[in-house]
Amino acid sequence: MRTYKTWEAIKELTENPKLKFKYDTGAEYGVIANINGDIKLIECAGQKISKCLCLYSGFLNVRWEPVREPVDFMTAIKANQKGKVIRYVLEDIDTQRHFPPYYNGNIYSTAILNGKWYIEE
Repeated sequence: MRTYKTWEAIKELTENPKLKFKYDTGAEYGVIANINGDIKLIECAGQKISKCLCLYSGFLNVRWEPVREPVDFMTAIKANQKGKVIRYVLEDIDTQRHFPPYYNGNIYSTAILNGKWYIEE
């Protein structure tokens, strides 16, 4: 029988609420199911359970985006020269600025030294 990774089982449960999935590691086992749009662990070690793990439908339906990690200034500038939009954030003065692709203007030294630089996708 085919096995599924956790994320695959959750995806299948959201698309077909009548399914159930079980896991058995040898040391522990359980069953997850879609109960009224929520993904719940309904059985653990042979015991029916009401609350242990629940991924609510609101959580399952949110839209996700990748977390952008800051890059160093030179990496940002090189990406900008290749046509990417870049931005910096100065947290201590709560400001940010976006630079269009191929920006050829001034950048403050404070932003170069203290800014957190990001490449927009």
